[in-house]
Amino acid sequence: MRLELSDPIWTRLYGPYGVRDVPGQLGRLAARWDAEEAQHLFWEELHHQEELYPVSYAALPWLVEIAPQSEPVLEFYAQALFCAQRQSDAGARFRGLSLEAADHAHPWLPADRRLRDEDMAALAAMGAWLDGAGDGLARLCLDRVPAERPFVAVQLAGGHAGWHGARDLPHAMQMWADGESLTAIRAEGAPDATDRRLAGEIALAIGDRQPALAAFLRDYVAEAPPA
Repeated sequence: MRLELSDPIWTRLYGPYGVRDVPGQLGRLAARWDAEEAQHLFWEELHHQEELYPVSYAALPWLVEIAPQSEPVLEFYAQALFCAQRQSDAGARFRGLSLEAADHAHPWLPADRRLRDEDMAALAAMGAWLDGAGDGLARLCLDRVPAERPFVAVQLAGGHAGWHGARDLPHAMQMWADGESLTAIRAEGAPDATDRRLAGEIALAIGDRQPALAAFLRDYVAEAPPA
């Protein structure tokens, strides 16, 4: 579902700092892509501290249509996929996208800027769009893991893993990129069955481009030797 930029619901679709002119920014980017403005949109208006908001989900279909498949764009997709599948709000398919209007009645939003019961159908359609598009976006992120720049590699691979339900794997890959030892990484939490499955899939997919990361993934899910 792609909302028209003139739809009145945008005046109630809030982000981390309330309701801002996201449709105006999307309109400008659709007319002429500007990487600097896009970065501001991604990290100031659509995402904050691993949280997504209703406006984040409304913007994603537009971005998929108008944005180039550059690394900065894919890094945002990866982070959005990871955040969407984090422990969601009660009754919400995706984090930050509750279908109960009362969950969006934050005291820091003016009353006339709060989502209404009649807006919930639009939010449900946004969730349905991501349900349909998420696997493809996750695969795109994995396919574009670069041969260098391990920090970018773990961001893109982590989005794929997070979207598919990995619990500790994205954090483990980030710790590896930060230079942490395998012992320290394992101490943060043992991989569960989903982490193990996805680590194997990712290692196979990126082994020729990121052999060091692939080797770490295999070691991470291997049985630890007895103490």
